[in-house]
Amino acid sequence: MSLRKIDINDRRTFTKPKWAELYNAATEAEISGKYYLAQVLWKQAFWAATSGINRKYAYAKSAVCLKQISDIKRSKNRGRTT
Repeated sequence: MSLRKIDINDRRTFTKPKWAELYNAATEAEISGKYYLAQVLWKQAFWAATSGINRKYAYAKSAVCLKQISDIKRSKNRGRTT
């Protein structure tokens, strides 16, 4: 599932996204290797979650994305010599 395109005439555009929509979009972003986008979506999913287990899951997945981002930055910096 992808994020919806914004259509100002569609009243659903301005509704709060549901946990399932954020979950699907964040998972898709992770699979695509877009860890920054996934991390932002997991943060949003944390606030959209109503159950404690979903909040913990979103928090953990956000932390994993941050680790991936830092690992990517570190590997890029290893190749540089200054």
